[in-house]
Amino acid sequence: MWVVRRGPVKMAYCSPWNGFIDDPNLAELIPVAKERECWALTFTSAGLLNDCRVEELSPVPTLIVSGDYSPSKKVRWSIKKALSIGFDVAAVPANVGYPVLSSLWGKLGRGIPLSFYQKLEGAGIGHTLVATLEGKPISALFHLADDDGARYMYSLATLEEHRHSQVTTLLVHRFLEEAFGSNAPFVDLCGCTEEPIYQFKSQFSNRVMFRPRYLHVIKKSLWKLVSWGSSTIYRDLVPSFIDDSNWKERIVHGPKS
Repeated sequence: MWVVRRGPVKMAYCSPWNGFIDDPNLAELIPVAKERECWALTFTSAGLLNDCRVEELSPVPTLIVSGDYSPSKKVRWSIKKALSIGFDVAAVPANVGYPVLSSLWGKLGRGIPLSFYQKLEGAGIGHTLVATLEGKPISALFHLADDDGARYMYSLATLEEHRHSQVTTLLVHRFLEEAFGSNAPFVDLCGCTEEPIYQFKSQFSNRVMFRPRYLHVIKKSLWKLVSWGSSTIYRDLVPSFIDDSNWKERIVHGPKS
């Protein structure tokens, strides 16, 4: 759980990892948010909830890659270009890729400490891939493995000066090869709420699926005042370029074939 202060408002956001578990434990999440004096708690769920304690918000769209993945012509061209430059891809400890990943979180105005990655790594859940050039990490990808072997692309970042080298495409492609080589039932590319992100990730799949998203309000009177004057608290996470019709039939942890 991340506790974030936005002006006078304290919000509790559950890590995206909570979207990959079968049953969010509200009996644990709500008291922790209250202890931290949060005004509200938001989280994603692996499945639909029918609980009077929470309100359903717009779902989180994501792109799912199935086991029959085959690189498109565009991806093959990008791989060829990146390899011609001399990039190598290897699995490494989280601390090796962290300087690249931290550059991403710095741009987004929030930080994820190395200890978070290392905790998941130590539990055997998190893994890091890096693309290097002359031994220097240029692009980094941190992914998670679920109990059933499904993979989730949790963090992906590339140093700014190498954005046009196609190294990011090479890294994601190698991640997919490794995942399906280990018999992963599917790979979740984890989010496509912004058009540039969607355009990049859709190189690998056009299969849009969703995660339900929920809100629990703790300080109700204050929350009403804030939400009345805010255009972002209830922001729809399903962008206009994604068809969200019948999204409840396309939940990530529904059928995996």
